Amino acid sequence: FSLNTEKWRSILIASEGIITDHSTMTLLRVDHTNMFWCTSNSVCDGVIIVPRAQWLLIEIARCKEGYYGKRFRRKLEVFELKKWGDEIEAIMERIKEGKIEREEGLKECTSICETLSLHYPLPYFTSLKSTLIGRTLNSLLRLFPTPDAVPP
Repeated sequence: FSLNTEKWRSILIASEGIITDHSTMTLLRVDHTNMFWCTSNSVCDGVIIVPRAQWLLIEIARCKEGYYGKRFRRKLEVFELKKWGDEIEAIMERIKEGKIEREEGLKECTSICETLSLHYPLPYFTSLKSTLIGRTLNSLLRLFPTPDAVPP
């Protein structure tokens, strides 16, 4: 995967003045299906730094060639469900450790669940199963039982 060629150089020079901030550096996923989530403690594999114009042109080409179809959307769904499930688990852990109040934790979890239902009102069963978010949400319900809830 080589992006440092004469063809790219001439295209990038031609994009000056057409693409805003064309030379600002940005991250590009080498494999479009790889989701990455970088933290200060992790290394981002499969990501390279390229000029913004180059990133934009590659992403436009990926869209036109159909790279972001059903398979990609499913993988994105799994990635996001796992991320939101991890966030809910972290909040529940902070509540159990007494680092935050139950009401504050409930507000944070409610916000995440509302976002989740907006983005994925009917997630694929395989996505739910592979991310174990259903188990996380059940744990959340046990932590915050509703008055009319039926015992499990």
